[in-house]
Amino acid sequence: MILTKETYIIHLGCFALAAICVAALEPFSPSLSPPIAPSGWSARDLSTVVLACLGLIFFFYSGTLLDFSSLKGLYQTFHEWIKTGRAGNGHEKAWYYWLQLIALYEWPALIGVGCSVRWLLPGSNRLLRFLAVYGCGALAAYSIIRYKTPWCVISLLWPFFFLFGGVVEDLTELLGGMRRPSILFAGCAMLLLAASAADSVRLNFFRYVDPDEKYVYVQTLTDIYKLTGPLRKMTARDPANYQMQGNILLASYHPLPWVLGDFPHVGYYSDDMKPDKMDADFLLVEESRVAEVEKALKNSYFTTDLQLRDGQDSSTLFLEAGKFRSLFPGQDPDFDPDTGAPEKGKDAGKPAPSGKAVPSTKP
Repeated sequence: MILTKETYIIHLGCFALAAICVAALEPFSPSLSPPIAPSGWSARDLSTVVLACLGLIFFFYSGTLLDFSSLKGLYQTFHEWIKTGRAGNGHEKAWYYWLQLIALYEWPALIGVGCSVRWLLPGSNRLLRFLAVYGCGALAAYSIIRYKTPWCVISLLWPFFFLFGGVVEDLTELLGGMRRPSILFAGCAMLLLAASAADSVRLNFFRYVDPDEKYVYVQTLTDIYKLTGPLRKMTARDPANYQMQGNILLASYHPLPWVLGDFPHVGYYSDDMKPDKMDADFLLVEESRVAEVEKALKNSYFTTDLQLRDGQDSSTLFLEAGKFRSLFPGQDPDFDPDTGAPEKGKDAGKPAPSGKAVPSTKP
């Protein structure tokens, strides 16, 4: 938990506050204690686990024992995180953002949120009461923070799925003596879960780069295949092509360092940085720097437009003609240093009668 993200402090605080709230509520609304399973572990076992966890935190925070000064990050992280949480840094959202996501995509969890108050009533399951208080507290805390990115929702949802299960159990018991209503309710619960599963499939396999989807956020577009497709074809033919030279001139180039991790000779140049030698086997250049780069190129290239992420300006991909000619049989390079680049218009990046080519977009 500590090694994953500094927001763990929110969850620890909410756990502690939930325990206090549940204890304070007991005199006014007594709950039912859930059955306690007999302990299968000893104090010695607990000590072993705690020491192992502390050792792992020490090991990784010290840079695998190579940088002990990094241990200060255990507390320094909160200083930076608080500033980011207040400012938003371009990711600021309205307070109701998480409720909006849950209402759009997570209907079982939405029912869990809506039914949270039920666990405050006398005779409620104490464990589910605790989860209701904790879950709503964490949701409120995350709503206050201005910095919001949709993947954080996974740390908010889980208590409400348990509460949804509790609601299903309660209604099943209530309707147990009535056959038709019981079957009808079970069918509705199954349809709800099936709809959630279908939505997950739709998002993950069909609309994963659709910017109209709230869950799709700074997502890498399939345009990236215009780069990775030709590179994979070249390395499949000859593994020595992993040694190709590449120049990436983008202000923001994530996730290319990870995607191109098998290519050790790729340079990344943001802002005004530029390589000593502009020519390379492939280049990816943001639109504002294309003219500057073309003036420095001495080789011919096949080119196409490429947009890495939604909201990011388009860029131009250059594939060195001598290296990639086999992928464009019978076609002339789009950029020739002697004549300059062809005029870019609405058909830029598409095959043209003159032989303008684009690399394969298949992975």
